Amino acid sequence: GVGAVVVVDADHVVRSARLAFVSVAATPLVLDVSDTLAGAARDVDLSAVREPVLDVIDPDGDIHATAEYRRHLAGVLAVRAVREARDRAVAA
Repeated sequence: GVGAVVVVDADHVVRSARLAFVSVAATPLVLDVSDTLAGAARDVDLSAVREPVLDVIDPDGDIHATAEYRRHLAGVLAVRAVREARDRAVAA
């Protein structure tokens, strides 16, 4: 699972962004991706957030999913969560 919090300024530019993950480590993991996304405007592709996520997480595999699948899914869900959080912040 992945959750995201994104803060934008009055011009809808990303000022901070954090992600929280479950099931990719022994305990829940929080990752600050503000440096990666700082200054991103509303129309910017947010897929750059995937790289720092994959650099940090090192999940174990189990009967439900392999470690490789969990890593892949964490990257995909991180991008989606950040995009949705940014869109909601802009709409607020």
